[in-house]
Amino acid sequence: MVDLPNLVERPPLRCFAFRGAALGAVCGDRAVWMGPPRGALESSFFCDRHRPKDALPIADDAVFRRVTLDVEVRFAAASLIETTARVDALARLEAAVHAAGGRLSVGRVTSIVGRLRAQAGPGQGTADKGKG
Repeated sequence: MVDLPNLVERPPLRCFAFRGAALGAVCGDRAVWMGPPRGALESSFFCDRHRPKDALPIADDAVFRRVTLDVEVRFAAASLIETTARVDALARLEAAVHAAGGRLSVGRVTSIVGRLRAQAGPGQGTADKGKG
């Protein structure tokens, strides 16, 4: 028997049906069925549309792979008020992650007020002065 960690949270499982030859090209819709077990680490999940004839309802203790991405996401704030800007950005990100079938866990939120300055072209920046 394979010794697996016990996870306390499971994002919605998604359909494993392939949609083409590209790596990662799976259906991805919310899964409600699982294919018959073929081994301890070979669970596959399916939506109603791609359900195999021998599929079973997903078991509460079904083995699944959870992927965690550490990313940095930047929004232009809808407000210059810091709390309003942070709450709005977090709500938008949470909605997008939820729509993609994920769960959001936020470690930190930062913000800064600034302006966009056009990048200097070749020969126009301060580092190029006196050269050439």
